[in-house]
Amino acid sequence: MEDRLTRGFISGAVSGLVVTLLNMVSGSIGLNTLRWVDWMCIVMYDHVPPYSFGETIFSFFGLIVFNGALGVVFAYLIPLISNKNLPFKGWFFGVSAWFLLDGLTTLFHIEGTTPLPLISSISSYASASLYGLFLAQLLTKFEYAGATSRLMPQAAMKPLDNNSDQDKQESESDEVK
Repeated sequence: MEDRLTRGFISGAVSGLVVTLLNMVSGSIGLNTLRWVDWMCIVMYDHVPPYSFGETIFSFFGLIVFNGALGVVFAYLIPLISNKNLPFKGWFFGVSAWFLLDGLTTLFHIEGTTPLPLISSISSYASASLYGLFLAQLLTKFEYAGATSRLMPQAAMKPLDNNSDQDKQESESDEVK
């Protein structure tokens, strides 16, 4: 994919999908009291749980789009900070986004998001860490997909350096004289 925005959005959305599903599983087994989808419901509907099935599904898709938008931000940051050690930078980005969003809900006392037990914070931190790692991995895969794709024609030989060939011909012609 040549478009950075598309690469970032798809990377962020797919990473968000995987991690949101893992986050929902952690909530269902009691490791989290505020799943990411619940947080999105609070933001979108301005009330605390319980939520209808329709509200939960719509906020799930909203969360995937939000994660895609975070992926776009990360994709545009990469050229500014270099792509060396990208897994660390992805992890740092994911954890920083989580910390910023969690801090904003605490700062503004958003009902339903505070106070959180330690296990919920640890679960959200782990989810944000996985999001950042998956995001960096997918973005790297999309970044270099064109260079390694089996569908794209690849060079069969090493390209010739025109200058060295010309120098070689000139030296051969000097020897003949």
